[in-house]
Amino acid sequence: MTELLKEQTSRRDHSPAPLWRATPELDAYESGSEYLIVVDVPGVSAESVDVRVIGKKLSVRARPAVSPGQSDPGQNDSGHIPRFAFERHLELPAAVDSESAVAELHDGVLEIRIQKSASARQIKIPVTAH
Repeated sequence: MTELLKEQTSRRDHSPAPLWRATPELDAYESGSEYLIVVDVPGVSAESVDVRVIGKKLSVRARPAVSPGQSDPGQNDSGHIPRFAFERHLELPAAVDSESAVAELHDGVLEIRIQKSASARQIKIPVTAH
């Protein structure tokens, strides 16, 4: 039975499943002092995620994780269902402190927190009467 299942699920030409490119879903939130960017990147490991900030531009790239015994990151165990490499770019509305950026990945959801630069933060200016 196991051999029959293997035969039915293996690719006839034994070529790897294609690695598809996808633009992941993204939500961005803004508070007075920071931006929170939430990106859906299912099937990737933290090691395969590349997050960069250059000026006001945020770039997120991720490749699928490779399972033990798997040589091609674009192929799942059966070789039929393609996996996706993710890429997304976002222009932030104001300058940020790129050194403050923190990224955490859990259950296929990447959360990126970036502090606004001091010049971009909203500051309440007190008004006095004379």
